[in-house]
This record gives sequence, C-alpha cells and structure tokens, in this order.
Amino acid sequence: MLVTVPLLEVYQEPEQKNVVDEVLYGHSVECLSFGSQICEVQTEGLTRGFVKTRALWDVVPPPDLWRANYRADVLASPDIKSEKLFVLPRFSRVQVLALGEEFLTVRLFSGKIGYVHRAHLSLSVTELPTADAVCDTALSLLGTPYRWGGTSDLALDCSGLVFLAFSFWGVNLPRSTAQMHVLPEVSAQTARRGDLVLFDSHVGLLLTKTTFLHASAFTGFVAVSSLDPTHPLYDTRHAPAGYTIRRVL
Repeated sequence: MLVTVPLLEVYQEPEQKNVVDEVLYGHSVECLSFGSQICEVQTEGLTRGFVKTRALWDVVPPPDLWRANYRADVLASPDIKSEKLFVLPRFSRVQVLALGEEFLTVRLFSGKIGYVHRAHLSLSVTELPTADAVCDTALSLLGTPYRWGGTSDLALDCSGLVFLAFSFWGVNLPRSTAQMHVLPEVSAQTARRGDLVLFDSHVGLLLTKTTFLHASAFTGFVAVSSLDPTHPLYDTRHAPAGYTIRRVL
C-alpha cells in the first residue's frame, strides 16, 4: 500500500498514541490488519504500528517512482507561475509519466496530473550508492531539529537520520537502533566513512574514523560529534559507554 499524504505518522497503539515512526508520500507499507479507520502496518524499515486507513492507497507501487531531491511544487501546467496542486516533501516518491526539457509530467496518487521542475526529481537508483553519496545526503540535514520518531527533513531522531540517508539511495535499513545491531560488525581500526557507529540505544553515521553525524536528543538537532576524547566535539553523552562499528556498504 502507498502513502498518499505528505507525512504519515505511525503510532504505537491503535488509539493513535505515541508516534514511533513516520512515512513519507509515495513510500509503501505492508498492511497487517485492515480496518475502516485504522490499519496495522509494517513500514519499509520494519517498524510495526498503526496508521489512518484513509492515508493509504491499496495498490502495488509502480516500478518507475522518482524521488524528490527537494521539497518540490507540483504545478497545474509546465509554467513556474501556474497554480500549485501539491507540495512533494523531500525524500518522497512520485510517478513520472513524461520527460520534458524543463518539467517532468507526474501523476499524483489522487489521479491529478501535474508538472515538477526537472531539477527537483531524480530517478530512483538501482545500484549500491557510494559512502560519499550517503554521507552528503545526511550532511544536508545538519541542524535539523530532533524529534522522537521523526523521519523527514522537518525533524529526525537518530535512527531516522540514518534510515533516511540510506533509503534515499535505495538501501533499506531497519528503522530502529536495536534492529541495526544485526548489521555486520567491523573493527574500529578498519572503520571508514559511511559505516554506522552504534551505541547502546543510539546510532550515528561515520564521516571519518572518529567523527560522526547524528540526531541528538541531548543537543536537540542533527550535529557532528567525535569519538576521540581529545577532540573538542567529543561526545561525552554516548562514547564513554562504548560502541561498535557496523558496515552497510
């Protein structure tokens, strides 16, 4: 099933309490239990929870979905001055019907046809990305506010940042930090850019052997910290308790 609202909240309970995850427009969820008002679902990141049924479209995802590189206006005609039909959130997905010199013709899940500037969308990748590509995407979220369960450029938690950076490049990781502990472990000596640094209940993305990017509840936003006790950005909140390095790429 496809998400048809800009940002869908996933709740821990069917009474719509305690947001545990968010799913962006055009991403898919698996329906585990269907109800007229509430569905139990599992997300691409393996989060299980409850969502509003009206926000879902029961259809097999088209194979040719494009990704939004930025928050992108969907216009009524291929003219920057035309009426705005919808705003695609960054990292969302949309079906492209035709390629124009300046605008792409898209079909929204409402059935409406619109136009998006070509620079704002790119075709979803099918090959493994480079570590630099993932890190650059994550770094573009530097300063984003922290929010428990956040999985968009509006707000993020630690695993949401990592999940989103890899998902943009077609690599689906488990959404929770606990589930990421199943990834292959490597030694700190062989750590490299793009690896994950996993603490007991926190995760970051390595930029170098000792510096990492993370969404920190302590600082309140996405920031760069260090594993090196002599570094001015040393992470006194998590690093002293120990960590492991996990490899994705």
